[in-house]
Amino acid sequence: MTSLAVANFCTYNVGIFLGYGNGTFTQQHILPTGNGSCPGSIALGDFNSDDFLDIAVANEITANVGMFLGYGNGHFSQQKTHSTGTGSLSQPLAVKDVSNDSRLDIVVANFGDNNVGILFGYGGGNFTDQMTFEIGSGTQPIAVVVEDFNQENRLDIFVINYQTFNVMILLRDGSQPLLSMTTYSTGNNSHPQSMIISDFNNDSKLDIIVANQGNDNIATFGKLQSCAMDYGSQLYSIAVGDFNRDSWIDIAVANYGNDEMKILLQTCQSS
Repeated sequence: MTSLAVANFCTYNVGIFLGYGNGTFTQQHILPTGNGSCPGSIALGDFNSDDFLDIAVANEITANVGMFLGYGNGHFSQQKTHSTGTGSLSQPLAVKDVSNDSRLDIVVANFGDNNVGILFGYGGGNFTDQMTFEIGSGTQPIAVVVEDFNQENRLDIFVINYQTFNVMILLRDGSQPLLSMTTYSTGNNSHPQSMIISDFNNDSKLDIIVANQGNDNIATFGKLQSCAMDYGSQLYSIAVGDFNRDSWIDIAVANYGNDEMKILLQTCQSS
């Protein structure tokens, strides 16, 4: 049955709501992340290969990734933390097998240190110390997504940079962890906030959708049309799904500035 996990930024914990299978949930069960930790993002994965979901959380102020190993019954271990560097202000996580060794790794955007960090999993829910990749002074990376962009069967890393107004793609090859950096502008003063990558127009090529908080718009990269939102919307987060069951992916946008959620239904008229 489906359950919910949420990062509670101001109360320093992860909340778990176990589902009953009928659309209702238990009261919140609390997993403490540490005093002053300010958890801002969570990701799920089976980090110790026991077939039970575990939780990774980015603790922004205490500068670490916290790990809660699941027991398969709605209960979790105490938090084990992995440093992301003093002042890193860790932002949203991505969980994928970056090293292609059948173990999940964790990729994190370190907003304060202007780098991308990777914690490589080596079994049993254990991870290496963080390996960092500098992406430029003042970039302030705020989100990461991991996908195979160039279809070479190696996962690449996508980063959106809040202060330099761009999407950055870190391509990988077989001999180096990261091969090259390519950037795409999201517009002056756009302050991109979140990103989703998928094949939105069914052409077998990945497209990028970015929510720009500063410019109140959704920027697209690929054969897609961009979309302006109301002035002052301050886009914060985006999600996708086929909301009207027409086999095309639609977009849901949460707007911080006007306390609204908007649904953008795809019309299949890509350009």
